[in-house]
Amino acid sequence: MDNPHLPDSFLVSLKQGHSVRSFQQEVMGRILRPSHTVFPEVSRERHSIPWTYDPSLPYLMFCDFGYTHPYYGWAQMTPGGTSVIFDEWCPDECPEAVQKQEVVRRCLALKKDPEHITGDRAVKHMLAWMITTFPRTRVHRMRTRQEQQIIAGLEAMRALLDPVDGAPKLMIADHLWDSKEQRGIVSAFEMYR
Repeated sequence: MDNPHLPDSFLVSLKQGHSVRSFQQEVMGRILRPSHTVFPEVSRERHSIPWTYDPSLPYLMFCDFGYTHPYYGWAQMTPGGTSVIFDEWCPDECPEAVQKQEVVRRCLALKKDPEHITGDRAVKHMLAWMITTFPRTRVHRMRTRQEQQIIAGLEAMRALLDPVDGAPKLMIADHLWDSKEQRGIVSAFEMYR
């Protein structure tokens, strides 16, 4: 901040893509005590929004495939650029055939295919199924080890949940906060250690 040769635009760019915590640590050089939870910034007061699916907006789907504990989530981006998680499905001990049927059923109920899907690249056959089932959808997967780094992913999430400037860029629909689902998105944010 004391360097007179840095333009103001550089200092502004430092704030973009950082959470409050990472900005304090990486830019301001503060030594921070580790938190017992990974996302201490997540709260119902700050990250809840009344939201139901808006058919005029595109939606995306994110998946953690698995035989015993899969997770599927659906989100939309508001016109203001905030992403809102509005639906989830996280069955236990569910065969892949049933998972596929339920995903298709839920997407058909939304009356269009997702615009984007992302999922665990290790489960190649499920990503291939997504590509063939939703041919107009862009299916994203991590291709490099760098993209797969957990710390980088956590910081990317934290920058959405608690940006240096402005309101959160990732919200959870208020009805999901009332869910009793132990593996739901709210529990994941609150309990991840």
